[in-house]
Amino acid sequence: MSRANDAGIFDTLGRIGDPPFPWPRDLYSLEIEDRSEFERLKEMKSRFVMTLPERTFVVAMSFFVNQAKRERREEAFLGQFYGRVFAKWPERLRGQHFHYYQAERKTYLRLRLLKCHEGAHLIEPPCDWEVFLALPDLEHHLVSDYLIEKGREHMRELGNRIMARSTTASAPIVDDGPESIDPTSDDESMEGTDDSTTEDGSGSENSGSDEE
Repeated sequence: MSRANDAGIFDTLGRIGDPPFPWPRDLYSLEIEDRSEFERLKEMKSRFVMTLPERTFVVAMSFFVNQAKRERREEAFLGQFYGRVFAKWPERLRGQHFHYYQAERKTYLRLRLLKCHEGAHLIEPPCDWEVFLALPDLEHHLVSDYLIEKGREHMRELGNRIMARSTTASAPIVDDGPESIDPTSDDESMEGTDDSTTEDGSGSENSGSDEE
């Protein structure tokens, strides 16, 4: 058998330790090529239950997406985003396919971030995203609350305009569009959370986590 044929055979073989799953794509892109990707949020919700503080952080970061795009720093932004989530809310599952599962969690976080961004893209943050991530806890929470309240005001104004239009004319059916940017709303990520969760995301949810 020739070396060329040998190379062709070896190219079809996976590397030792590679998971038998397709690796997630576009983990460091803030663009969505196909909006049908958002449909995956519904089927992923049971695997990646999020605490209220985690949801709040994702919503707050969604206001900085445009800023990262303008700076052409999408990879750095998402890298810091994933790093903060994994540091504060570590992955509880361990096993042979841990790295693949972690990549799937990144996919879920990215989709939630970009879905929330659809309702937050008109709000300009009062600071740079790197400054936001470096703020002490109190200031970090204050900026988060400010951004989320601004987002709520925007959504209320949008709802009022839609209602006014529907009462004065025969308006077309309006899709719900972006997911609510209110992290306390009863969206798909609320399932499985409880009131015993503390501010840093710890609580009964993590009490049964497996150790390495």
